[in-house]
Amino acid sequence: VLNKDAVISGRLNVSDVVTLGDSLLVEGTVRFADSLRVVKAVGIGERLHVTGITALGDSLHVVGNVDLDALLNVDGAATFASSLEVMGVGTFRDTLNVDGPTLLNDSLNVDGNAYFEQDLQVDGNTNLGGTVNISGATTLGSTLSVQGVTSLGDSLLVDGGADFAS
Repeated sequence: VLNKDAVISGRLNVSDVVTLGDSLLVEGTVRFADSLRVVKAVGIGERLHVTGITALGDSLHVVGNVDLDALLNVDGAATFASSLEVMGVGTFRDTLNVDGPTLLNDSLNVDGNAYFEQDLQVDGNTNLGGTVNISGATTLGSTLSVQGVTSLGDSLLVDGGADFAS
């Protein structure tokens, strides 16, 4: 049992378990040839550099910014409590579900069918390149201009004056 301070100026080699009852202060690099297991909290004053896969057995809580210079792969659900900004192309390989208003500051290109379960309001002009099929009643608030042959599958009811040119 050593009850006083000890100074060792060379290497200290220990071939079995070392138990420290208090802090370990090191003024240089510490290198472990095998694993390091910490049972309680660890405080790191500056940078932690890891050169391999890092596995965490529980949650990771980061107070400051996180900068990733490579791919971020998340196998489970992800929750963002604030905004998400994507600087490049965003690719979604499954359904995109948005629970609130969605604002697009540029064009929307849909490669496939688009389904709207509620009203669709368009404040500007609308150009449709194919056949328009409407299964419900249609109300037009202004003039209807048709260029080309018009075919009606049932009767035509005109409320008010009508002019038919031959």
